[in-house]
Amino acid sequence: MDKNANLKNFKMDLKKFDRNITLRLFILLGLCLIISYIYERSSFKSNTIDLALILYLVLSVIYSIIATIRGKKNICIKYNLKCPQCGKVPKAFFAVSAMRSGKCPGCGDRFGT
Repeated sequence: MDKNANLKNFKMDLKKFDRNITLRLFILLGLCLIISYIYERSSFKSNTIDLALILYLVLSVIYSIIATIRGKKNICIKYNLKCPQCGKVPKAFFAVSAMRSGKCPGCGDRFGT
């Protein structure tokens, strides 16, 4: 497979992953909005439930950040972007430039693409 086709597939996988993780985040935050709306309309009020809703919201955002980092690392590994010299996988924001150049952003060694 030539480099341009590999780069195109890599970008398509990243775009597909971004759509999936965005959809998951919208679902989690939508559930939080529905629960908070129902809770606000009910007569049952508690500081514990307030804290639980805030914790749910914070954990949803943390989950999406961690899932994004892990997912993009897995896509880099799928396309053999692990550096043979230093053993590192490029960070999510360096993934496309590392794929395009074929070099590790850390040490500058060539990938095995």
